[in-house]
Amino acid sequence: MVKEVGAPAGEELAGEGLAGEPAGQEEAKVRELRRRLVALGQELQSQPHVGIATPRELPGELNPEKLTDDTLRRFLVARRWNLDKAFQMYSKFAEYRLRVPEGSIAAADVSVGLRHKKTFLLPDVGEPCFLTVMQRHIVSECPEGEAFKYTQFSFDRINNYLKKQGEEKV
Repeated sequence: MVKEVGAPAGEELAGEGLAGEPAGQEEAKVRELRRRLVALGQELQSQPHVGIATPRELPGELNPEKLTDDTLRRFLVARRWNLDKAFQMYSKFAEYRLRVPEGSIAAADVSVGLRHKKTFLLPDVGEPCFLTVMQRHIVSECPEGEAFKYTQFSFDRINNYLKKQGEEKV
């Protein structure tokens, strides 16, 4: 639910969801995306993948049993509540995570980026976040593909750290 600007704490706009749509439509889209992604998850589980011995070993958010409403809303909001686009985005995410599982990029693969000392965790700003100082990002020194790997490596490391600290979201 969306809070009205200037409204007292806890007072929300009646009947409106996160995107200003009626709350019922928002929940219906979450349910429909869940239905589609569970079907996708079942399809992924039925296909052999490198390093996945059984269907229960689908990593993290690729496991249909671990899809939360917050996860589904994240993809819907990113695509302005368009179900088809949110499904495509999730499908690409799933495909990427099957190719590059969380934690699979080694520090040696991103040594140039790590030498630049350009990413910092800012835990005392309310919600945990990380900051990358782009002035320190000298792409010409990086081997091809390292800049992308560095971003993923950093996110995976920070996500893992926050999970150990008991944070639910990044």
